Amino acid sequence: MVSANHTENPMNLAQNTASVFALCTTSLCLALETDTNAPDFVLPTLESTSTTAQLSEQRGKVVLVDFWAAWCGPCRKSMPMLEELYQKHKDSGFTILAISLDDSIQTATRFASQFQITYPLLIDSQADIADLYQVIGMPTSYLIDRDGKVIWKHQGFKPADMKKISQQVEIALGNAKPQ
Repeated sequence: MVSANHTENPMNLAQNTASVFALCTTSLCLALETDTNAPDFVLPTLESTSTTAQLSEQRGKVVLVDFWAAWCGPCRKSMPMLEELYQKHKDSGFTILAISLDDSIQTATRFASQFQITYPLLIDSQADIADLYQVIGMPTSYLIDRDGKVIWKHQGFKPADMKKISQQVEIALGNAKPQ
């Protein structure tokens, strides 16, 4: 399990972004594979750095781990749509853990406050968990089954993607059959 409990990041956003792109120009730039155990993590919430969320505590639920940032245009579109998905399925054993890669809690909180998001918002200001999940673009989402396995991943976002995301969640919940 990896824990990343920071309030500020000494490395600025440009340095983080440069590090990701540098990795992606090498053979090390591989996304986390499906059908593998999802790496466990503990991260502080945007509400309070003394409050944390841990992936393994969600065992038994279908979890969408969504990496986002305030500077990410597609994230602005996806967050309200993911909120609708969360509201639709939260009582069926589904949750979202949305992980901000912003360099400060203030930046992430300011962005998130523009939306009425009720699912957990977490902060990974040093990108430790993003590195663990081998995130190479924003937004990136991983769907994790009730047993903690990565069963689907999605990079990028446009509104038309919600149909496929919703379908994958419904399949994971047992509400739909794979097509």
